[in-house]
Order: sequence, then C-alpha cells, then structure tokens
Amino acid sequence: MSSSGEIDELRSQLTELLRKNPMGLTNGQLERHFGANKLIAIAEVLNILLDSKQVHLYNSTENPNELMYKLVAEEQAQKFEGIGPQQMLVYQICQRSGSKGVWIGHIKAQTEITEPTFTKTLKLLESRQIIKAVRSVTNKSRKLYMLFDTVPAC
Repeated sequence: MSSSGEIDELRSQLTELLRKNPMGLTNGQLERHFGANKLIAIAEVLNILLDSKQVHLYNSTENPNELMYKLVAEEQAQKFEGIGPQQMLVYQICQRSGSKGVWIGHIKAQTEITEPTFTKTLKLLESRQIIKAVRSVTNKSRKLYMLFDTVPAC
C-alpha cells in the first residue's frame, strides 16, 4: 500500500494526464508514462477514481482486449456519485442501446434485479437525469429507456 501523500500526488498527475488525453489511455501508455515500478500505486489511484466515478473504463477501439481509462467531466461525475453497481449496470445497458433505446423487459432480463430494487433504480437514474423513458414508435405500449441526452431514433 502506498502512502497517502504519494497517492494524492499520483492522483493529481494521473488526472492531469487523462485531462490532456480525452480519448483515454491504456495500461501500456500509463506504464510508459509512469514506469513499471509505479504500476501498483497507479492501480490504487485508478481504483479510487473508478469508485468515485471520475474515470470510466472502456475496451479500446483499436484492440478490444485492451482496457482504456477516460476522465469523466466533473458535472457528469457528480451525477454518478453514490450510484451502486446495480444502477451502473442499468445505465450501461441503456448506454449500449444508443438512440434506439432498450425495452424495460430486456433490462430486467439482463440485470436480474428484484422488482422493488429495479423500480428504485429506474426512479433514481431518471431523477438524476441520467436516463429517460420514451414510448416505442412501433409498439406504443412498450416503454423504452435511453440515456437522458440521447435523441430517440425515428
């Protein structure tokens, strides 16, 4: 475990580096920048940033087996503060659906969250303006969910 001062310094350096690289950084790029001897400390910092939703983890577009870390805008990070793993799972499903949206039944099937928790999750994400509900154009009785800032496909 690294000292608190070292963690704070690395957090500051890593945040600044990610800010300068808005497309994200891979583990290899971080190792080249900080050196192999700091990888354990960098992993600690990344876990702190991931837990506080200040950094998102993605698969690289060039190499799907490689992970990338991207800094989240501060305003966006505040929206996700206190969001648990179940809520993040619902968010990610909505995110993958894009402008087509995802039917509530598919979200339930993919998450296997209990009904009361599922309802609370949807209400929380909607109240924070992270996701929104829209009616399906092809099937008016179906409620679809998508990211709040997404324009529905026609």
